[in-house]
Amino acid sequence: MAERILYNLFRVAFVLAFAPLVEGVTTRLKEILQSKRGPSIFQPYRDIWKLLHKDEIVSEYASGSSGRPPMSRSRRRSLSRS
Repeated sequence: MAERILYNLFRVAFVLAFAPLVEGVTTRLKEILQSKRGPSIFQPYRDIWKLLHKDEIVSEYASGSSGRPPMSRSRRRSLSRS
């Protein structure tokens, strides 16, 4: 049982690690077929790295609720009933 879980975790990690590479190769091949010069095949990895290291910018005039997701209808109904 534990072997099967580890095997499945390995497969998920493998797919997550190499999916951007497949996108990069596909993009590069499209650029070559169109006689263009495109980005490196590793560009999707750079984009992910940049996205994960972005800081959140919050205005000093923003209210405290601006960073929270909107409340669902069911949650609003339950709050209004109590």
